[in-house]
Amino acid sequence: MSQIFIQTRGTSIDYKFLIKSPSPTWWRDYRDLTSFEDPTLIIENIDGSPRIYLSAIPSERKDRVNTRIRYTLVVEIEKDDHTLDDFVLKLVSTWVNEVGQSSKYKPINSKIGNMLDKHFSEEFVDGFLGLKYPENQNIDELNDKLKNFQQEISKLTKPETIYDNASWWGGIGNEKNRQDWIALVDKLVSNKSYGKALFLNLAAEENDIQDILRDTTGQIICLINGNSDQQQFSVIEKIKIFISKLKHLKSFVVISVCILFVFLITFNLIGFSGNRLSESKVIQYVAKSCKEEKTSANSTPTLPKPETQSTASKTTPNSPKPETQSTAANSTPSLPKPETQSTASKTTPNSPKPETQSTSNSPKPAIPVTKEEIVTTEELAEKLNVSKDELLSEVKKCHESFKTWSKKFEKGTWDFKINGSQLTFKKVNF
Repeated sequence: MSQIFIQTRGTSIDYKFLIKSPSPTWWRDYRDLTSFEDPTLIIENIDGSPRIYLSAIPSERKDRVNTRIRYTLVVEIEKDDHTLDDFVLKLVSTWVNEVGQSSKYKPINSKIGNMLDKHFSEEFVDGFLGLKYPENQNIDELNDKLKNFQQEISKLTKPETIYDNASWWGGIGNEKNRQDWIALVDKLVSNKSYGKALFLNLAAEENDIQDILRDTTGQIICLINGNSDQQQFSVIEKIKIFISKLKHLKSFVVISVCILFVFLITFNLIGFSGNRLSESKVIQYVAKSCKEEKTSANSTPTLPKPETQSTASKTTPNSPKPETQSTAANSTPSLPKPETQSTASKTTPNSPKPETQSTSNSPKPAIPVTKEEIVTTEELAEKLNVSKDELLSEVKKCHESFKTWSKKFEKGTWDFKINGSQLTFKKVNF
C-alpha cells in the first residue's frame, strides 16, 4: 500500500512523524552529501517501487524560540500503484522550482508550505503530537487532511516533460536543468525507468557524488548548488556506472550459475551414472578385460589376419583336416564354432563374406561403446600430441599402454574400440 508520511514539530514538541515513520529511513544514505535541515530532494526508483523525500519545506508556524518550523514529506509508492503519480509529479516539480528560484536555494515562503499549514494547523499539530499513544487514536481526521492536501496539489499545473536518457549533473539554479530533472522524475514515478533524481545541497562537483554513481542502476541526474550547465559524467565515471550496473546482476548471475551447476550434477548422476567411470576404474576395467582376453587366447583360436590367411590355406596334404572341412577343402578358415562352420564350409572361395562375419570376428572392445562423444583416432592422436601409428601401437598393448596415454591426457579418460587397424574413441569422463 502506498503511503504519505509527514514530519514536523509543534510549538514545544520536537520534530517527529505524525502517527508513524517510514522504515527504514533510506534517505539517511545521503547524509554525507546533504543537510536534511535545508532543502533536499531525493527521488529513487531502483526496484519498481518509487520513493520520494522532500525536506525543509517552510511553514508559517514558529516554535517557542521564534524559529521557523519545517515540513518533511516522504512518499513510498507500492509497485504497480499509479494513484499517486500525478500528485507526486506536481508536488516535486513545484518544490524544486521554488528551491531553484530562491536566494541561496533556501525558500523563505512556499506555496506547498502554505497548503500544508492550511490543512495541518498549529492547533491540530500540537494536539496530535501531544497524544501519548497517537497510533491508538482515531486517525480518520489525519487521513482526511492528507486527502484534502493531495486534492489541492492535484489542482496545480502539470509540467511539460521531454524525456532524455542522458545522465548528468548540474546547478539547480539553471531552469533547463530543472526541466530535464523533472522529466526524469516523471519517468521514475510512473515506473517507466529506473534511476535517481537528486538535489543534494552539500555536493559541489562530480567528485562529491562518485559513490552515488557507482551504486545506481539507470539514469542519474544530480542537481547541486549553483547555475552550472549540464555536465556529462567523465569517461571514467561512465565506466564506473557501467560496472555498477553489472554488479546489480550479481545475484542473478550467481543464481543462474548455481542452477546450471545443479543441473549438470544431476545430469551427470542420473543420465550417465551407468556409463561413466573414474580413471582408476577404467584402468582396472581395461586390465581385467586384457587378462580375460589373454586367458581366452590360450584356449580358443582367434581370427587370423588377412595377410596370414593365404598362408593358412596352403596347408600340406598330409596335415590332419577337421571332419567338417571335407566338403569345403578350399574354403577360407574361420573360427571353429560348430554351429556356424558347416554353413561357412559351403561357401565358394570367391563368394563374399557375410556382413555378420566381420562383426562376429571382431574382438570385443575393452569397454562397451555408448552413445557418448566419439572421437576418431586422428583427433585423439592430435590431442595427445602423438602420431596415429604410435597411438595404434600403444593402444594395442592394452593395459600398460592405456596407463601411458591416459596420463598424457590427464583432463579426461577415454574408451576405445578396435576395428581392424582403425580406432574410435569415446569420451568417458571429461
